Amino acid sequence: MQKKLGLTFQQVQKYEKGSNRISASRLWDLSQILHVDVNYFFQDMSHEIAGKSPRMVSDNEDKNILLDTPFELSSEAQKILLYYSKIRKPSVSHAILNLLQAMVHS
Repeated sequence: MQKKLGLTFQQVQKYEKGSNRISASRLWDLSQILHVDVNYFFQDMSHEIAGKSPRMVSDNEDKNILLDTPFELSSEAQKILLYYSKIRKPSVSHAILNLLQAMVHS
């Protein structure tokens, strides 16, 4: 399989050990070589590992929720987080957070 992927033995080992992450395109390549749907790689994922997804966030009640957003919203959310992280006044960032919470609960 490493020849079909164009990888060295060491690169495959790094994927197996988790030293290197597997990109989406590489995962697609693997699914094609193995003749399986790409979901095959996720079907037995434990709740503990799934809970570490970057899409998992905690709400005010410290409950983990999974963000189910299309790519466009994800891109917008990333921009919002980028701009929010550049706010230097804690009072301003807190006011924005309160505003967002009020908008969601209204």
